[in-house]
Amino acid sequence: MRSFTYRIQDPQGLHARPVTALAAAALGSEVSVHVTRVSTGVTADARDLLQLMGLSAPCDEELLVELEGSDDAVSAAELAIRAALGAS
Repeated sequence: MRSFTYRIQDPQGLHARPVTALAAAALGSEVSVHVTRVSTGVTADARDLLQLMGLSAPCDEELLVELEGSDDAVSAAELAIRAALGAS
């Protein structure tokens, strides 16, 4: 398992556009991806738009992204998810 944190920088928080990009990146991989809103501990399956929207994460919230799968698949999925979130 690999994980990384991401602090939301968009003034609108985690809204429809980044959620859609994140879900598309997760759906396009064979990796299991979960996103946790650190302040509340609520976790969402990154392939589920409604669960991701349900995080209701505002600007400056920290997210924990956890990826599980083969090393090569995790590496590719991490790059896609970081791009979807606008993270480096």
